[in-house]
Amino acid sequence: MAESELSAADQSRLDESQPSHDPSARGEGVHHQHAHDQLALGESGAVGKTAWVDEVDNIVARWQAQRPDLDVAPLGVFSRLLRLSRHVAWMRKSAFANHGLETWEFEMLAALRRDASHRLTAGKLMQETMVSSGTITNRIDRMEEHGFVTRETDEYDKRVVFVQATQRGIAAVDAAMEELLRLQGELLAPFGTEEVDGVSAFLKVILEEFETDAE
Repeated sequence: MAESELSAADQSRLDESQPSHDPSARGEGVHHQHAHDQLALGESGAVGKTAWVDEVDNIVARWQAQRPDLDVAPLGVFSRLLRLSRHVAWMRKSAFANHGLETWEFEMLAALRRDASHRLTAGKLMQETMVSSGTITNRIDRMEEHGFVTRETDEYDKRVVFVQATQRGIAAVDAAMEELLRLQGELLAPFGTEEVDGVSAFLKVILEEFETDAE
């Protein structure tokens, strides 16, 4: 296991304190403004340091104390990305559940919704959602049972199966997407366009290192 991952105790605390998505329940506006007040925009457009000491700061400090010979600076980035990814996954799951969707159902319907015809082959859908052929078949079966999609075999090549989003599926994914964007927008609202674009560009560069290597 990578050293940048959370300790068992850290993960337990994180799991037990998954964020509520009711703004009134967690003082969302106050929290977001507090976070924004502690950030400064540098000359390069990058977001500056925050005065808040989080668990990652403590982890980094302890590693520095125990292994001063190591450059532990990367932990500050990747440990936070790891923790943030778990909060984001929980936020997405909650938003989708409000509209009767599992995360994988949203991803399947979103792939269909992004196509102008709302129709893809099972092979293309498998590629878009990055799952195996066995998994995609099982998921199409379940979504068809829920009335989210229909399927038909190509009249010229019986090996090709087309999956079509139904009106019920489109309505569900649209509603879930609207709620997700609202939640994400509220989190980013205190920050300026330059700040958001700067963070997005930084993450894109890091992501490129992984995704271009995988091609």
